[in-house]
Amino acid sequence: MTTGSIRGRMKRRHMSARRLAVKGGGPVTPATERPGVGPPGEDALFAIDQTGQWIRSADTKAGLLGAALSVLATGVAAEAAKSGVPVLDAASVRESLSGWLLIILAAFLVIAIALTVKTVSPRISTPRYRSRYSWPWLNAMDPMELSRLGSTNSRHEAWVQAIYLAGVAEAKHRSLRLALRFFAAAGVLFLLWSALR
Repeated sequence: MTTGSIRGRMKRRHMSARRLAVKGGGPVTPATERPGVGPPGEDALFAIDQTGQWIRSADTKAGLLGAALSVLATGVAAEAAKSGVPVLDAASVRESLSGWLLIILAAFLVIAIALTVKTVSPRISTPRYRSRYSWPWLNAMDPMELSRLGSTNSRHEAWVQAIYLAGVAEAKHRSLRLALRFFAAAGVLFLLWSALR
């Protein structure tokens, strides 16, 4: 089979697929999926959707971290109850070190829990600029003013909201990253403390 005949066959298949799509008998790529085609402002709405997904991702990870923190905190509390109150000025260096480790471990757990709570806590501040896509703005907006909003500023307002949500996503991920670090440090300290007891 020659290269020319292969190309000819591929071209015929492509043309028949296009005819089918035009007649409504086949899959047509929606305008929203074709690059450069779609209603104005679609890029900004896509950015809002993506930043919303980043926020949900941070909240989901924080929920999983919260569950892990509660397991670790329960384990620390149970082991501390068995071993009793730590003696910091004990004659044994081992007992004194164990006591200090427990105190630092408890502090790290408290910090990790606080950062996890900060991650999942809702952000209800109003963006600096007006945006019909921001629920704090919508809540404060008069219904008559809402009906007067035209479509000319829609794209700008969508980008305002996308930028605001990106800031929320960044703050959540920063808190989550710090919480994970303190959780990891608390886990290492728990292992050291368990070995010293």
